[in-house]
Amino acid sequence: MKPLLSVCIPIYNRSSFLKRILERFLEEKSFFQDDVELFVSDNCSPENLGEICKLYQERGLNLQYHRNDDNMGMDGNFATCFRKENGSNTY
Repeated sequence: MKPLLSVCIPIYNRSSFLKRILERFLEEKSFFQDDVELFVSDNCSPENLGEICKLYQERGLNLQYHRNDDNMGMDGNFATCFRKENGSNTY
C-alpha cells in the first residue's frame, strides 16, 4: 500500500543529526508507521549514512534510503527526493 505521506530527508554528512531525527521518529512510529514513509537521500556523503539507515530499518522504521552516485548539490538532492519518494504527499 502506498504511504499517505513521505517525509524526505535530503542529507550530506551530518550523521549525528540523522541519528537524532531517526531516533525521534522511532519513538513515535506507532502513530504513523503504516501511513508515513521516511525517505533519506544521501548526496554521496563520505560518512556511512547507509549503515545508519539500515540500523533504523531493522528497528522497524518505514525508511527508504537512496545514495546518489555523485554529489548533485543541494538542489539536485532535493529533486531526487521528489522523484524517488512513494507517498501521496511529500514534505
